Amino acid sequence: MELCVMILKEYELFETLIGELKENNFKNITILESETVKTKANYEKESNQILSIIKNLLDSFIEESQIVLIPIESERINHIKKIVKEIVSPSRYLLFTFPIYNIEGNLK
Repeated sequence: MELCVMILKEYELFETLIGELKENNFKNITILESETVKTKANYEKESNQILSIIKNLLDSFIEESQIVLIPIESERINHIKKIVKEIVSPSRYLLFTFPIYNIEGNLK
């Protein structure tokens, strides 16, 4: 299992992308505004390393952006990449993943 993180600067295609992801059975999609992440990461520097990493990446973006977080099975990473590449220009997004360990519960 991995946490897929997308930073999107393409507001016009945002709804289309989210709709396509949902249509392809990607669930538990969380959407954050870049300013919210930057503020939260500044406030809680030591307690949340993932937000700090994302904040550092966001600092290189001049424009405001949307952050999309999706927990996915590792074998579906290429599928999500394909969907994003078909909809969003490469200069308008950044996509990376973090491995997820110690999972408890079941949200399926």
